[in-house]
Amino acid sequence: MKKLFLTLAIFGLAAAAQAAVTPEVVSFKDLKAKDPAYSYVIQMVASYEVMSGYPDKTFRGKKTITRAEFAKVLDSTVAYLEKKYGQPLADTTSVEVTFKDLPQTHWAYPAVTKMAAQYKLLSGYPDGSFRPKKTITRFELATVLAKTWCLVETRCNLPAVSIETVALSDVKQNHWANKDIALLMKLGVMQGSKNKKGKGVSFFGNKGADRFTVATTGARLIGRAAAAIVPLPPPPPVLVSPVAKAVQITSKPQASISGAFGNVYEGASGTNNWSNFNATATYGDTFKLWSLAGNYELTGKYGFDQIIYMVPSGSAIKGSVVSENRYEFEVNTIYPVVDWWGVSGKVLLGLKYLTLSNPTAPTNFTGFNAGVVTAAQAFGRNILLRGFWSLPLVRAAVSPSVLGQPAQLFDYEASIDSNIFYCPVLIGLSGELMTFTNYGQRWYNLAFVRYYLF
Repeated sequence: MKKLFLTLAIFGLAAAAQAAVTPEVVSFKDLKAKDPAYSYVIQMVASYEVMSGYPDKTFRGKKTITRAEFAKVLDSTVAYLEKKYGQPLADTTSVEVTFKDLPQTHWAYPAVTKMAAQYKLLSGYPDGSFRPKKTITRFELATVLAKTWCLVETRCNLPAVSIETVALSDVKQNHWANKDIALLMKLGVMQGSKNKKGKGVSFFGNKGADRFTVATTGARLIGRAAAAIVPLPPPPPVLVSPVAKAVQITSKPQASISGAFGNVYEGASGTNNWSNFNATATYGDTFKLWSLAGNYELTGKYGFDQIIYMVPSGSAIKGSVVSENRYEFEVNTIYPVVDWWGVSGKVLLGLKYLTLSNPTAPTNFTGFNAGVVTAAQAFGRNILLRGFWSLPLVRAAVSPSVLGQPAQLFDYEASIDSNIFYCPVLIGLSGELMTFTNYGQRWYNLAFVRYYLF
């Protein structure tokens, strides 16, 4: 007996667990399993999520459907097929279509205008109206469903369905919907029915389409199309070139790292060596301030170089080689100004803080940056040009160097898109011209490689 109770308990727990993971079954209190449209309604509601019921848990299948309501169903149907295919079934741009009786505040406005302008599946009347409250007829339903199939057929490269002549007692061969009806009957989406007199098959095209009819025909069309569509692989990600990344105004943040090696030249002190190393990290994003909008960049730099400093020593001037650590921090903003003949011009404004740390003549400099950033194309390659002046706002009070203090700085850069081991990078030359308060200039020239992390 204990074994029996234990077995029943295990089965009970298993059944409860199974019930917990089973999705909720869609049911409507006015829809029975014996209804001819039952399976189609369940597909449209539960599987395709194209139609829905009413808050009182009814489906109201015999209720006729308006043109506005059908536009919403059609929009969802197309969205489902696009998801199945993995690509849009129409161009993303289109001419705007307006209807005099469909204001933008109408709940069906987005679906109607999208299906009319972008997909060309719906249309209005010659008087410029759409008549959203008018019941859609079986003739109109056939035409729209046929257009939908032809759109899928063309976009998804499906084999064309041959149309056969269909004899319907109430549809003449020259009727505007005759070919559409023939196509849908060949596909098994729509069909006629025997008339009351039992003579021939009628289509009853002027009759209003009810929700059962829309669910049945919609489910058949989706099922037929979804079975024939071969999903496309997702499109490859669009790779933005490093030059484009440097000048684009984007809503996504970006970051980069750079490494550089080069020469330091200063004629006044006799400095001319290749002991100049530099590492840079930058983070940027968009900003909007009043009517201004652009990008900002936060940049941190570290450099190491060797300099011959000239300092007073009694009545003479003494020069000595010192190792110098260079620390920089910049906050720059970029504003788009012009895009002309492939040349994208932007104004750069910002602040720079610089510290030169050495045992002989340490100093610092805080300045205001102003310059330009330009992207262009030459010989089929993307080129980036960048330059800005830094004018002093604050300087160190004392410097023992006979050259004086840094008076102003000019940063410059010229780079080009390239690849290193299939990795897109910027390769170029960068540098800085530093002028002093007493006399002379110093040039920092570096070859660099920059990689964008994101």
